[in-house]
Amino acid sequence: MAFHCGRDDVALEHFSSFFLRQSHKRKTNAEKLLKMQNDRGGRFCLRDIAQPDRDNWHGGLQTLESSFHLEMTIAESLLDLYHVASGTGDQRLCNFLKKNFLQQQLEILSKLEHFLVNLHEVCALGEQTVEYLFDRLTLGDQDQKG
Repeated sequence: MAFHCGRDDVALEHFSSFFLRQSHKRKTNAEKLLKMQNDRGGRFCLRDIAQPDRDNWHGGLQTLESSFHLEMTIAESLLDLYHVASGTGDQRLCNFLKKNFLQQQLEILSKLEHFLVNLHEVCALGEQTVEYLFDRLTLGDQDQKG
């Protein structure tokens, strides 16, 4: 999504920056989870990763909606893992998930929901420059904050 938004024909620079930052966070989180698994003597089995249902989005709104759905899938998977750990009495894993993943996941879902509500509201105005302004004013502020 980051590189899609950064293409010359899409030109949503701050969407691109936002999605690239999220990508880096996901990579870091995956590494934390795999390190924890290795530290506890676990093994992992690499499976095929299904191709996303799309690799081209029509504007920032559709990109944000797709991102929100992907983040919901991640949240559901983390909660499933938490419930398995809780059901087996693995308090260490429960605490690890709470500390490193669950709160962060809630925060990104809240942020995406906020972005989606704002973008839906301004898109209702029918302006053609809405995504450009949202990119510059809303996501551009996110770039300033880091």
